[in-house]
Amino acid sequence: MITRSFTLLERWLGHLVGLVAVTLLLAEIGIMGSSVVARYVFHNPLVWTDELASILFLWLSMLGAVMARDGGGCWKPWRWRHRWRFWC
Repeated sequence: MITRSFTLLERWLGHLVGLVAVTLLLAEIGIMGSSVVARYVFHNPLVWTDELASILFLWLSMLGAVMARDGGGCWKPWRWRHRWRFWC
């Protein structure tokens, strides 16, 4: 019973993380698009868009790491141990 509850909670949180990641990606595209239009069309750059885009990209990369971990796409360095011996 408890295991099923945790599985359901994990699935729900996974969907929530995906929804937040998609929202951040769309916000990133909108912010960078408005920055390009303001800079090259109106010749009046929006200074705050670069900082906000950097912060959103940082959060997007962290959420992407969570999604990759949950989806089994995590980087597994122990699979390449035999290659590391060559360099040591």
